[in-house]
Amino acid sequence: MTLSVILLTRAGLLMRSLLLLGHVEPGVRPPSNHVVTMFVSPTGARFDNNPRALAVYWDQLLEGVRAIPGVEAASLSNSLPPDRWAFIDGYEIDNKPLPVGSAHPLVPVPAVSYDYFRTLGVPLLRGRWFDRRDTANSPGVAVISETMARRHFAGENPIGKVVRNPHGKGEVVGVVGDVKHYGLDSEPRAELFMPAWQQPLNGMALIVRTASDPKGFVASIRREVLAVDAEQPIFDVSAMVDVVSRSVFLPRVSMLLLMAFAVSALLLAVVGIYGVVSYTVTQRTRELGVRMALGADAASTLRLVLGKSMLLVAGGTVCGLIASMAMTRAMSGLLYGVSPLDPVVFLGVSLMLATAGFVASLIPARRATRVDPIVALRVQ
Repeated sequence: MTLSVILLTRAGLLMRSLLLLGHVEPGVRPPSNHVVTMFVSPTGARFDNNPRALAVYWDQLLEGVRAIPGVEAASLSNSLPPDRWAFIDGYEIDNKPLPVGSAHPLVPVPAVSYDYFRTLGVPLLRGRWFDRRDTANSPGVAVISETMARRHFAGENPIGKVVRNPHGKGEVVGVVGDVKHYGLDSEPRAELFMPAWQQPLNGMALIVRTASDPKGFVASIRREVLAVDAEQPIFDVSAMVDVVSRSVFLPRVSMLLLMAFAVSALLLAVVGIYGVVSYTVTQRTRELGVRMALGADAASTLRLVLGKSMLLVAGGTVCGLIASMAMTRAMSGLLYGVSPLDPVVFLGVSLMLATAGFVASLIPARRATRVDPIVALRVQ
């Protein structure tokens, strides 16, 4: 019973955590079942050290994909929420020197095409998104996340400020809502978005928002991509809903494994209780016969047997709850939005085990009420 309580509480906490993760927004607004993603990585001599050729290739690819009937928007990014990020860089802000001895803060630096925010529905909070003006020949620009704006520009307008990183400098032209690139269970972090055309990259995620089930558009999107250059590889084609689902794969597997062990322990506990109570009833047949011969009724006999067996259940449950509470520190890092001492889980597990123990005890206890006093007294 104690082992069952420990495993069931752990499985219950992970289950509640997983349910809460399923309702976490990764920072994007369109229905995840209307977005498809795939990675494209143009390679070959004509792209080596040739940013212009890369920019032309990506422009042609996006133009072809956007022309597909039913495609509402398409964009590129080297990072993909909720848990794929490509680069982390340090940065500094003009006229905001770091304290002496402080290291440069690090943030994800997604490189995105101008339609990225509209494709994923990332809200614009201030200024503007990237647009067609932000090319390799135009002044450097940047878009920052809400958390980054709050961290460095509390009480002031960040638009027009200059942020520098190893890739160059950019004037902040917009502030957008937070997008999760560190997983659904992470807190919002500062992010610095750079326009992809100002630093074209070989490997990018093509993100397409469609009017209906995106899986029906995969073949058409592939044809358009290959029409630009049939030699370029396409891989990891996934609906956004699957991308989000894979981000919680490890918590789901952990929960399923724990649940399997917990159910096994519960079944063993129920069988064990049934066996112990059955054996006890058999050993006490003469005693029960004497009690009934002296006037004990079926109800009092049932209460006697059930009372003793439920004491075992209660003892095992209490020991299990105490052990589970003592092990909370090892569990806290695996949970999201749930306390390791969540009362709903602990109460639910206690009620479940009490019910299972009662049912396991009831069958042999009812058999005890049907003991014939005359037959029982003849048992040697």
